[in-house]
Amino acid sequence: MVAPATEEGVFAVIVTGLLGLFGGALSYSLVCAEQSACLKAGTCYSLSNSSWSCGFKNSITPAGWRMLNTSAQVEALQVANRGICQPGMRQNVDALSGALECVRARSYPSALMAEIEDPDSTNSDHRRWCGNWIDAGTQLTGSKKWAFFDEQAVADDVDDVLLARGSARIGGSDLSKFRAACKSMVVSNSAAAASRLAFDHLHAQIHTITTVDDALRALGVLSSHFCDTPVNIGLSYDAVGFYSSVDSGTRLGADPLREALYGVGQDHSTRDHAAEFADLMEVVASFDAVTEAHAKQVLVGSVEGTWLEGQATSAFRIYSNPYNPHLARFLRAFSQSSTLQARAYLVGLAAYCSFSARSVVTGEFGSISATTLASERIRSERPAASAFGRLRSTSIEADRFVELDHTHLRNATAVTMSSLSATSNAAGATRGNARSACLAAARVAFPDEFDRIDFESLVSDRLYDRLETMTSAIKTAAEATLNDDLVGSLFSSTANKALTISLLQQTQLRIAGAPRATWAGVSHSFERPTLSSNDGALLMLLKQAKATFLDRLYKVVTQASVCQHPPLFNALERNAYLLVASGFSCAMLLPGMLVPPFADERYDDASLYSRIGYVIAHEFLHVTAFTDLWDMSYAGTIMSDYESSTYREGIADLGGLASIMRLGVVDNASLCAHVSQLWCGRVGWLGGGGSPGSHPATNERGDLACNFLRTHFS
Repeated sequence: MVAPATEEGVFAVIVTGLLGLFGGALSYSLVCAEQSACLKAGTCYSLSNSSWSCGFKNSITPAGWRMLNTSAQVEALQVANRGICQPGMRQNVDALSGALECVRARSYPSALMAEIEDPDSTNSDHRRWCGNWIDAGTQLTGSKKWAFFDEQAVADDVDDVLLARGSARIGGSDLSKFRAACKSMVVSNSAAAASRLAFDHLHAQIHTITTVDDALRALGVLSSHFCDTPVNIGLSYDAVGFYSSVDSGTRLGADPLREALYGVGQDHSTRDHAAEFADLMEVVASFDAVTEAHAKQVLVGSVEGTWLEGQATSAFRIYSNPYNPHLARFLRAFSQSSTLQARAYLVGLAAYCSFSARSVVTGEFGSISATTLASERIRSERPAASAFGRLRSTSIEADRFVELDHTHLRNATAVTMSSLSATSNAAGATRGNARSACLAAARVAFPDEFDRIDFESLVSDRLYDRLETMTSAIKTAAEATLNDDLVGSLFSSTANKALTISLLQQTQLRIAGAPRATWAGVSHSFERPTLSSNDGALLMLLKQAKATFLDRLYKVVTQASVCQHPPLFNALERNAYLLVASGFSCAMLLPGMLVPPFADERYDDASLYSRIGYVIAHEFLHVTAFTDLWDMSYAGTIMSDYESSTYREGIADLGGLASIMRLGVVDNASLCAHVSQLWCGRVGWLGGGGSPGSHPATNERGDLACNFLRTHFS
């Protein structure tokens, strides 16, 4: 209970407030008087052009600097530049707001950051090499790693540059045209009209439905635009190469279809027929097997009338999941209903897709509540997505530097509009944020173009050239490491070792967005869609979605190398992975990795090889991922300090370290220091430093690496 205020208490508060105001006014007056005096004397300069501000900074003469003994001290410069920031950080000014911020300090030619170290610590390697930074901050839960804490800030900086270039009056690319159309739509509040244009485009491709094959081809048309339907088309691979995966899609009930059809102006009869078909799908049996013939009709529809149609009809490699309950229900409902109802249902899917496309930009479905609920359900059922064909890392530790397989590629290429509808701008697009909302939507629609832009923003020509030389040397060293007894004894037989070495020899390294036809780039050019100035932003979005789909399917038709696969994550993620199968593997670096503290064109060889080189070596050594080829007794010996759940990551780490040591560019103590700084972090008071996936915990990973280096490379 709060006690009632007394007259004396109220009077005391008033007096205190008046004294505070008087003191503040007096202080302001004194500062202004001092500023006026020093400006006249020429010993300071003002920090603001405003007549309301009296801030000033001293102007020190050369003689003064000499007296302060700072003119020749590197340490004094670093301390002054660091100011209020933590060790390893420097004061800077935000480019847009002008506010003071602390950013990661650059360290080159050596990447080792001396000021975050605690040289007197003997407790552990991570304390020795990161102790000052760890102690300078607190963490309630989870962990914050030195190498990753500014990942989002770097991504935001790239977007800030793109925002500055985003005038509707300049730029001739499809990306620029989409951004211009998108901003016009948002500031003019014309999303409803744009959504109707998008629906008309899809509706025109749903022809007369008389047979089940007609209906399946119509599903293929919608699926190829990343629409939500009972069937889903993705890209996957096996030991032979790429194939089209026709699998279970999603279910849309009567209410969201009614509302979406009403929103695009369809009549009462169409809404009723669509709802009747959807209701029938709810009650019919779903155990019927979906055949490859059904799947082929879906794929035929997906390329009908496109540049790929002539090549694709006889060249598909298809995997059709026979257990496809949503498509099975669609087929059973089709056999028990009229073709009028079936077509109305397909038109309803097109209407829902047009609102999903709108939501990619605006982050909302307007007032269509049932449609919103359907979208939220679909998102909850599917892997988190960041763009057409791209996943979002939902578990940062588990998703970094791992080996991936065909299921990850399948999940990435099978995202839909609904799974992306909250990705770009969940808060909704308004006039005030039109530029940023439309940039976010563009990242969803143009992932390949943004790969190129992000690469050009972050990777210099000199760094790219150095990476080529380094990658070749590391791959050769990795092969020698697998042949050597220290790591090669991991395998249970000579044949298993030879099989793994053969896999390594076939492994290629790619960098997302690297120039096409260069050493780390893809060879195939993207086939652009046909756009018109009258399309509107949402129709452009649908056309770009279709072009992305055809680009992926082209890899199946031509049986391109699996190393031509599109990256599975946003290019600005600080990540790398190995896509692995029994007959081949492909290493992928994302441009977000090629920044400090992992890479810089001015790093010396010891730093570059110990940081991004170590990551590349780690990915190459993920060819050891097939544990059925291992001698588990020896695995337990060489990784005696590791938890068994981390063995696959552990051997990639240790084999990668051994490969870097083999090159002779760095000694074991320095390599320990570099790797320790990459993996050191602050662990929360309430826990969170443990591994949610297959990696050793924060700080422990670097400590284990250092123990290995001391033991075997003294």
